Amino acid sequence: MASSQVQRQVVAVAAMDARNIKIYVLQVMKDLVVNSRGRLVTLRPSKLAQDISIKSRKSPRAESVVIRNFLEELVEKGLIKVVKRSARGKVYGIYRESDLWKMLVGYQPRSILSLVESVENGEESTVIEQA
Repeated sequence: MASSQVQRQVVAVAAMDARNIKIYVLQVMKDLVVNSRGRLVTLRPSKLAQDISIKSRKSPRAESVVIRNFLEELVEKGLIKVVKRSARGKVYGIYRESDLWKMLVGYQPRSILSLVESVENGEESTVIEQA
């Protein structure tokens, strides 16, 4: 019985860490968008992992899988686009006209993550239109 409780705690900690990584990713995206002067911001999962490892003092390799999966989720939802594919990986882009750009300018990363997760669950969010 004690081992099942430990397993549940490990899963909860892993989920919490993944959520924190997503929040860090959204914070880095927010910083890039707010300071951007053009219409496109490009992202590489490895660069995001480096930026996050500086903030959280964790290994960038451990985080890159979570980051890559999160970016793929955003692509599937139509919030970002794949700008380039190469042998070294994908380059993702956020366009100024996208809903994600508007959310990044107007909301905090935790609120944006909640909105993205609610879209994932099939709920319609009218908050995106207000941004």
